Parts: sequence; C-alpha cells; structure tokens
Amino acid sequence: MAPLNRLDDWTNDDLLLTQAARNQLEAQYKGSLLVFDWPDLRNAFLAIDNRATQSRKRRQRNGIIAVSIASLGAATGAWLPLVEVLGFSVERWWFALAVLFSLIGFVATLWITLVDRHRSEWLHNRLRTERFRQLYFQFMAHDPALGALALKGDPKALAEWSARRDNAFALVAPSLLGPVRKSLTALIDDVNHRHVWLYPPANRVAAAPVRTGEVDEFFEILHRQRIDVQNDYIREKLADGVSSPRTWHTFVQTTSYVMALAALGLSLLASYLLFSSDTFQSVHIRVLTSLIAIVGVVAIYIKLIGDGLQVRADMARYLWYRDALTEIERQFADPDPGSRVRVLRDMEHISYRELREFLKTHYEARFSFG
Repeated sequence: MAPLNRLDDWTNDDLLLTQAARNQLEAQYKGSLLVFDWPDLRNAFLAIDNRATQSRKRRQRNGIIAVSIASLGAATGAWLPLVEVLGFSVERWWFALAVLFSLIGFVATLWITLVDRHRSEWLHNRLRTERFRQLYFQFMAHDPALGALALKGDPKALAEWSARRDNAFALVAPSLLGPVRKSLTALIDDVNHRHVWLYPPANRVAAAPVRTGEVDEFFEILHRQRIDVQNDYIREKLADGVSSPRTWHTFVQTTSYVMALAALGLSLLASYLLFSSDTFQSVHIRVLTSLIAIVGVVAIYIKLIGDGLQVRADMARYLWYRDALTEIERQFADPDPGSRVRVLRDMEHISYRELREFLKTHYEARFSFG
C-alpha cells in the first residue's frame, strides 16, 4: 500500500543532507561545498528530522487505527439486521463485540486527541527543523558579496565566512535544541510575522554586491537550493496519484457527497416502503435501515480520516504556497543583485508564513493526527 505521505522518502537536498546531493553540487560548482555545506547545521537537522518523522508516523498510525476500530464497531452493529435477514442467528456476543469495538475506538481516539505526546513531539521537532532550514538560507542570503568571494576561493573571505557561520550556529542552535514549547506558541501567535529573522537577529541588511560572474553563480546555487527545491516539493504535494494530498482531498469531498446522496436515496425508499407496506417489520425496510446505517458509518469514517489528517487545511496552504513560489520565481528572473537579495528575503517571509500556518493548523485542531 502506498504511504499516505508521498514525500516520506523525499530527500531535503536543499540543505545538502545526502552525500549524493553534496557530490552533485561540488561536481557542478567546484569549491561550492566550502561555502554551502554546513556540517553542524546539517547534523543537527538530520537528528531532529528523524525524530519528527517517527513521531508523525506513530501518531498517524495510531489515529487511523483508533478511528478504524470505532467505525468497525459501529459497522458491526449496523450489519446485524442484515445477518438476521440472511437467515443466520444473531448471538448476544455479536452485540457485545460491536459495543466493545466502539468503546475501544472511542477511548483510543479521545486519548490521541487529548493526551498523546506524539503530536507535541512532532510539532516541536518540526518547528526546530524548519527554523534550522530558515537559519541556513537567511545566513546564505545575508551577505552575497562575501559569499561570492568565498565561492571564488578567496582565503580571507572563506575564513570570515566560516567564522560567521560558526557564530550564527552558536547564537541560534541553543534555542532550537532546547525546549521550544514557548517558541511554538509565540510563533503561532505571531500574526505580524515579527520573528522571521534568526540571522542576523537585528534584521540588518548587508549591502547588495556588484554583479560579477561569481555573484551570479552564488545566486544560481541559492536559486537551485531554495526556490527549485521548494517548487519540487510543492509540485509533489499537488501531483496526481493515489497517495497525494490532492487525491485524498478530492476523494474525501467526493465520497462525502456520494454517501450523503446514497443515504438520502435509501431513506426516501425506506419511507416509501414504510407507508406502503402492511407491516413495519418488512424485510425490505430492515435491509434498508441496515444499509442506511452502514453508509452513514462509512461516510463518518472517511470524514474523520480526512479531518484527522487535516487534508482540507493542508490543501489550501499548498495552493497558496504554490502561487507564492510562482511569484518568487518570476521576480528572481531579474539578474540585478539588489533585486535578488530582496526576493530571497521575501522568500524567507513566505517560508515563515507557511510554517506558521502549518503549525497553527495542527496545534489548534481539536481532532488531528498529522
């Protein structure tokens, strides 16, 4: 079965996390790893990203299992009239089984919603990883003139670049590697996006560089890492396919309408038979009643899975992010270094807003399992 998240195995090569990504960049731009590879940040990101992924998977698995058990109990109870109509005896243990499944599923769903620690672990670690990602690109875009000199191989520029990078990591990393509960709520409440900048903290802007071949190359690499990778990411999120969010969103919406129409049709038919039949215990009415209940259970099950995964909210965010990236791409086409610095800074605001909307959606949702 395909994973619910089609990006489970997607590599975040914007931070050069894999050796293959590092080799590819170095082969295309000789000497670039000295400037763009950030081992301390990369290692911190990888450790946290793995924990975030595992927490999300466990929460998602537990949520789907809990809803499935509760729905199975309800479906078992709805199925019993059909079992009797088919000529089989309905034993007392069938009812007990239906009640047991329903209670277990309800308690498990309640526990996941109110108590489960995996959600907080997931959101806290996702906050850490995405802020580390933002630190990386905020640093890279802060002083392109120095970055271009370092990319050229200037020893003095390389030494200063490395020292600044170490200082940036020492400045920001402790706040991300420690408890981030207050940071999470502060970010969610940051309506005016006042906390976008991790580096430099005072939001100072370095002078735009004069355009040279090395400067163009520096921006070319940043475009590839920051903008191209995000375009690939959102393209995957919005692609067609059984496991894509777009497909799940369409499936949930379509199924809800179909199930509602089916329940309405069966109810009208049952009403007609009820008033036209000589006996209230008509076999047809009992069958229709059971079918209406089963259709209702299936509809609620699909709706709960969609709500738990926050399919609708995520789709709205993906569509907005795609359009924002399209505008960033258009503006970055201007080769003027000052213009490109402004575009990269705008990209950080967009990234911050996307992160805030993601965290807000899953933190404030009463029923969510990631």
